[in-house]
Amino acid sequence: MFNRLDRAQLRLDLVRGDDGSFRLDALLVEINDPLSPKGRQFRSCWNGSEIRGLDVSLQFDAPATRRDPFRFHIHVRLPRRYNYGAAVEQEHVEFTSSGGAMPLPRWVNY
Repeated sequence: MFNRLDRAQLRLDLVRGDDGSFRLDALLVEINDPLSPKGRQFRSCWNGSEIRGLDVSLQFDAPATRRDPFRFHIHVRLPRRYNYGAAVEQEHVEFTSSGGAMPLPRWVNY
């Protein structure tokens, strides 16, 4: 059954500035339909200064330490753009998502 489900992938790349605050450096959204002949229904890729021109609202609680959780809430309306730097198409997708990551245990090495 899992192979027949629609799937969406959201990737947020955050960069920590000199002052310790985070900024959004890259954004990728991909929606897949495994039963479709095309497979991929929608993809939109953005990075760096291109993000400033998008309709994006992102709020997050950056962890102060490794023991604190990371939480985010994003609302965005993105045009289709297959790869970074590719032509921007007319089709748009709008979505809202919330999520987070729990703190890493002390035994995790990365």
